[in-house]
Amino acid sequence: FRRVLFRSLDQLQSAQTKIGSITLMGNANVLSLTPQQLRDNAGVLSKISGTFKLVIQDALISDLPTLAANSQVSGISVRDTASNVAASLQALNALGNTLTAIRPIDSDTVLNLSASQVTQFGGTIDLASRIDASGIDGFQVSVKDSAAAITQNLAGLRNLGTRLVSFEAIGGSTAPTRSEEHTSELQSRQYLVCRLLLEK
Repeated sequence: FRRVLFRSLDQLQSAQTKIGSITLMGNANVLSLTPQQLRDNAGVLSKISGTFKLVIQDALISDLPTLAANSQVSGISVRDTASNVAASLQALNALGNTLTAIRPIDSDTVLNLSASQVTQFGGTIDLASRIDASGIDGFQVSVKDSAAAITQNLAGLRNLGTRLVSFEAIGGSTAPTRSEEHTSELQSRQYLVCRLLLEK
């Protein structure tokens, strides 16, 4: 019945003034919608009697405040740009288990973060960097921070593994992600930090 309702939402929406209520039969108590479908069919959804939950697919970061305030939303997958995701890690992290996936919306798949963000939002970044069920690659991570901050957050950076594509100590040059440094370069603090990251 859930699939039938999903296919009929547009027709039901156009006839909502004639509908008194809608009863979900059996165990069909979870509806999967996009944010646009949720907005377009608000009238029909308000006619559903009984308890049901909404799983929202392909939400933008800008959709999150409204979705987080909706008590019927039990799951949210996000699809947005790398810059929007990087700027909204705190809001994404606050969703907790309601957040089910974070996927890139375009070809820019690198999150530019600080070392402290990698530690603070490690679970959310891990979710964002996974390959999803349909085989779509997640985000990668580039870190730019002071050598001291990189050292303090070394464990979080090491946990990124191959998802860490580059990192830079502020005031220095970008460090390679493979061991190709010259011996003389390894004397500086930032390159010592890089080596620690590589020797895991």
